[in-house]
Amino acid sequence: MDRIRLRHILDCGQARLARIAKVPVSVDFPPQSPADWSRAWRARLAQCADNAERLATARSLLADCDDADTRDMPDDVLRHFTVRPNDTRIEADRTAHPVNVGESAYKGVIERQPEDQRPLLRQVVAYGLQFRL
Repeated sequence: MDRIRLRHILDCGQARLARIAKVPVSVDFPPQSPADWSRAWRARLAQCADNAERLATARSLLADCDDADTRDMPDDVLRHFTVRPNDTRIEADRTAHPVNVGESAYKGVIERQPEDQRPLLRQVVAYGLQFRL
């Protein structure tokens, strides 16, 4: 759970940077979560050749912002919000989307759900476990 929470705070930080830098969010509706803004931030930096350019681009986007915490953010902190690949995101994805998880891993999860939902969830798990790359 720690890794997922750290990814959430990464999304929140990237969302704040995107909003402050006025990065456009390319969705057909207003942003509904920090993840929407975070994706916009990452998309804006995706055109950069390497992490050094990503950091420099971020600094440039934030150079004229009124928020002192953002404008004066130390490089190591800003780098965490710009680096690609981002270890925090990778580790959280591995936690949230593990490979090779067997049926036994879901038994306790299903048993903690409301009794009337368990038969459906058992079928969902049985079906989902049949997926292969």
